[in-house]
Amino acid sequence: MADYESAKTKYFSKLVSSTPSVSVVGFAQHTLVSSKYLSGVRYYSIGDVFTLNATLLEIFNKVYKQYPMSVNGSQVGLNDFNVAFDDANVSGPGSPPVDGDSFVYSKQVTLDRNNIYHINGKVGVTPSDPFGNGSQVLSPLANQLFNTYGQRSDRITDYFTDEVFRLPDNDGSSYPSNYNSVPSPFSGVWDSSQSLLLYSDTEGLFFNSSFLPCNYNFMTGYYPSQSNADYSSLIFPQPFVRVAYHSGVPHGNGTLQLSGLTYSDIQAAGNTKVEIKFPGVTGWLDLGKEYDGGTFTGVDGDGCHDGSRDIGLDGFGWTGGGNFTSSSGWLVVVRITHKNISANPITFFKMLGGSPSWE
Repeated sequence: MADYESAKTKYFSKLVSSTPSVSVVGFAQHTLVSSKYLSGVRYYSIGDVFTLNATLLEIFNKVYKQYPMSVNGSQVGLNDFNVAFDDANVSGPGSPPVDGDSFVYSKQVTLDRNNIYHINGKVGVTPSDPFGNGSQVLSPLANQLFNTYGQRSDRITDYFTDEVFRLPDNDGSSYPSNYNSVPSPFSGVWDSSQSLLLYSDTEGLFFNSSFLPCNYNFMTGYYPSQSNADYSSLIFPQPFVRVAYHSGVPHGNGTLQLSGLTYSDIQAAGNTKVEIKFPGVTGWLDLGKEYDGGTFTGVDGDGCHDGSRDIGLDGFGWTGGGNFTSSSGWLVVVRITHKNISANPITFFKMLGGSPSWE
């Protein structure tokens, strides 16, 4: 009869009741390389270098893990990564580590993750051992601004993370005489690095992926450091102007989606005013006022709201009263104005609907 020997198996036990933890996380600017701005406010972006520090505790207790540290950079534009116990940027553990060895990590890391926007970005560090993860700890520095988006807006849509389709309120003439002719070009005009304080007419702020009423002072407590961005005394009203454009397709109506607003917000008693102009054809038509075909002539202040085209609570139907974009350069100019600090932020802009559709 043959003799058989069972396979050898090694068992490990954790002899101390401890959980891996993080005592220190630091994430601060080392080298500012990018030149990313939005409404005159500077942001960190792709290519900027930070110093990341972390100290982990209770990592080496009888047994240990090859990669005891994981880094989450989803708020700051940094791709996630894991750190091995014998990484060149780790000090403390022996080779091999022994029970009680320390773990201190310090490295300069470069932002490399696209399509991130955050106004209070933090890095998360999670410790682990073979028995599980400890609690994630976030870096403490507040109000670090990150924007690693390129162009996100398009001819009919805005997410308020870039200003490619934004136009100055004063096109050589102040409101309401502005945009009496078709703007050309109508994209790539706005200088995002210029302080809002330098415009001859007041302009509104893009911040926190929104168009919102502004009384912020970015000169104190925000990172990176700012220049000429104390907007705490910026006066009202605060407008934002852009086009909705559809080449070769005549539009005489549509639905404007403005997430964050309801119809009462844009009526006369509301805190925000929304206007639409066919340049060279009409004045500024009021989306907060009902269209009246019996009195409509297309002058400033005429109502253009068409409730039959409303979509949900934030999609406002409108009509040009018989006017079409074929006479206005295939576009309409939209002017949105926050009247006071109580106005609701707008988090999404899109021209949709219509016959034919804008999309």
